[in-house]
Amino acid sequence: MAKGNRQIAEYFGVMQARLDTALGSSLAMDHPVAKGDEHEVNWAKMLDEILPKRYQVDKAFVIDHTGASSDEIDLVIFDRQYSPLVMKAESRLYVPAEAVYAALEVKQELNAAHVNYAGEKVRSVRRLARTSASFVDARGLITKPREPEPVLGGLLTARCDWVKQPPKNLKKALAKHDTDQRLDLGCTLESFGWAWTGTGSTGELAYGTREQALVWFVLRLMAKLQTFGTVPALDYRIWGQSLR
Repeated sequence: MAKGNRQIAEYFGVMQARLDTALGSSLAMDHPVAKGDEHEVNWAKMLDEILPKRYQVDKAFVIDHTGASSDEIDLVIFDRQYSPLVMKAESRLYVPAEAVYAALEVKQELNAAHVNYAGEKVRSVRRLARTSASFVDARGLITKPREPEPVLGGLLTARCDWVKQPPKNLKKALAKHDTDQRLDLGCTLESFGWAWTGTGSTGELAYGTREQALVWFVLRLMAKLQTFGTVPALDYRIWGQSLR
């Protein structure tokens, strides 16, 4: 292993151990809501520390220009560069659908019920309407509107309920999803990082080792985000029509 790769593996190994300890400590809490909140906070802190600063991570509702809203999503990865209409009311955050890169659910255990639950939460985001407008970049060039990239869906957990053949059981659960429910990637710290491509019985599951669960997941998440570039510019004219 090259020196740079070894250093990256060691760095993420420390982060994985630290996150695993934090999540393990929250498991001792008696109150299920408090326990869930702690898990979300710890995963959010980890992603915020690792991801480039252009990305923001927070618990939020996703909304569109028609007035529709998603379910509340545990971790939304979003960008405010061209979509600054991020609103906060009391303790709730509302993010326009155009600004969203990914919707991630956080659960304590990986199992079929939580895979299905996360798929439904992601569906509530993907069904929202998104606009796209042209804009002038730093060079003075007009960039034409482009089709928004599909929102990434994922599931993050500390533990795995499947004692035997976790990958086989995970693949079986993921294969039941349609396109709107699809979970693209995830991480279970005690088992593996994973990525899913395709839908139904033709879908394929890739996964890493327990020792590299976190780095496996993070590098694939960043690779996905890299292919998206920047989120489309929100079309304020369309959003403004709802104010008439």
